Amino acid sequence: MKENFELPEELVSVKTKLSFSIGGLANGLLNGLVFANLTFFYQIKLGADAGLLMIGWLIFAFWNTLNDPIASYIVDNTRTKIGRRIPYIRYGSIFYGLAFIFCFQYLPWIIKWVYFSIF
Repeated sequence: MKENFELPEELVSVKTKLSFSIGGLANGLLNGLVFANLTFFYQIKLGADAGLLMIGWLIFAFWNTLNDPIASYIVDNTRTKIGRRIPYIRYGSIFYGLAFIFCFQYLPWIIKWVYFSIF
């Protein structure tokens, strides 16, 4: 007993689809440029091993698969006067900007501290 279902007519305009696509393209290009430059900086400028960078990116990807659903759940269940996502955008952007700046900084005393803590 299979019934034929008709899909409802799409209500999203072409202009809206293109707007979201352009926004997604900008986001994807920015992420690609940042991560490519970050890999270049670590490998060429700081002399990091390519194999270790690969392992680091794999750990990052695995962490994202675990972290993103948890963060989405927390954000979706946040109730504030200014909205669900605005506090995270407003205050999280400060930490995100600082983390972005420190990704491209060469601080020898931090590197020595990391080596000392590992070995």
